[in-house]
Amino acid sequence: MTPDKPAVPEVSFGRTLLQFFVIPMVVVLIGVGVFYVGFSWLVSNRTTASDYLEGIRTGGERGKRQAAFELANRIQHGDPAEFRALAPDLVEAFEEAAGPGDAFVRQYLALALGRLEETAAEGVLVGALQDPDPTVRVYAAWALGAIGTPGAATALAAASQAEDAGLRTMAVYGLGAIGDPSSAPALRRAVEDPVLDVSVNAVVALARIGDATAQDRLLGMLLPETWVNVPGMLDGERALARLSAVRAAAALDTPEIRAGLEQVAASDPDLRIREAALAALEDGARDPLPR
Repeated sequence: MTPDKPAVPEVSFGRTLLQFFVIPMVVVLIGVGVFYVGFSWLVSNRTTASDYLEGIRTGGERGKRQAAFELANRIQHGDPAEFRALAPDLVEAFEEAAGPGDAFVRQYLALALGRLEETAAEGVLVGALQDPDPTVRVYAAWALGAIGTPGAATALAAASQAEDAGLRTMAVYGLGAIGDPSSAPALRRAVEDPVLDVSVNAVVALARIGDATAQDRLLGMLLPETWVNVPGMLDGERALARLSAVRAAAALDTPEIRAGLEQVAASDPDLRIREAALAALEDGARDPLPR
């Protein structure tokens, strides 16, 4: 059986925001979390990571996909340290998988390289931001955010202005994951992006680096009325998105943010959000951000 194509990470308003604070690995979980549903045990447990790598290099189109799929699964659900020695070979395999038929392979290898936080992959992943396949571009951006090198941050800042909204969203997410204050100019531009997913990620990312430029937007994101008319959001997603906004606010300890959190903690109709706001206020009191 050939594995399904990894899903492009969701860029809905709520789900994108959750990538920062609720489940940091959600992008990878969306892409490879289905591996245990029907696929991962199709190949013998005796097959080694080196065997999969050889399959990527020498197999037919279907075999390459299956091997890349299984190798990424092993890395995702195992200890990355066990696979560290394979990283240079994975970079080389990514470079070799350059044809249109190898897009699946590049997607899985990008996930694997990001999971390994392989700094030597920076060059090939930066190049993959221009890949013909949009899913490869998105996963390359995620991997660069996971690797977190200065070069990765520079490339993601440029990608935050790409034509592809999915790539812009993931690039801004990656900048937030890296948390480099030098990314602030790119994030400030992204706050004004016409695509809501990009803008929201930029607001959260700025808060993560202690930049108060978009604090008014972040204050608005604490309020239930901000989320009522967002198309496609379910009630549970609205609550989770507000929880994520509270966590972002906790990283930006200004008087205005503190007043907003105090209001939420005192009167929000959702008990979980009140408790999260109280915790955020306590965290800010214990460990205020440097000014």
